[in-house]
Amino acid sequence: MRPKVFQDVRKETLDMIFEIGNKIIEDTKIVDGWNLDKEKCLLQWGENNGVKSRFDIAYIEGAEREAIAREDLEVGDIPLEIPVSAIISEDLIYDTNMVRIFHIFIFYNVIFVHV
Repeated sequence: MRPKVFQDVRKETLDMIFEIGNKIIEDTKIVDGWNLDKEKCLLQWGENNGVKSRFDIAYIEGAEREAIAREDLEVGDIPLEIPVSAIISEDLIYDTNMVRIFHIFIFYNVIFVHV
């Protein structure tokens, strides 16, 4: 009897998720004319470095930039896979030739943003 209860809860939960998703689709308005070159460049860089993405970036009315699915996704689908080799972190930068650029960025960020 317990598995039936869990199946019913799962079905009701999925029905509610799909209902909300359908309402969001109906209410969502993608705004054309916004320059998203930097965001698309980042997505392209990721894909060139092994990132598997199932979404694009769009400018959504009232929400600014958002990730939107390129295709219908089911519960449990993986929309984004990032290999460890594509992860950029401060700790990893210190082991590369990018550390000098990172220090320049930090310097200018501290001087010009926080003054």
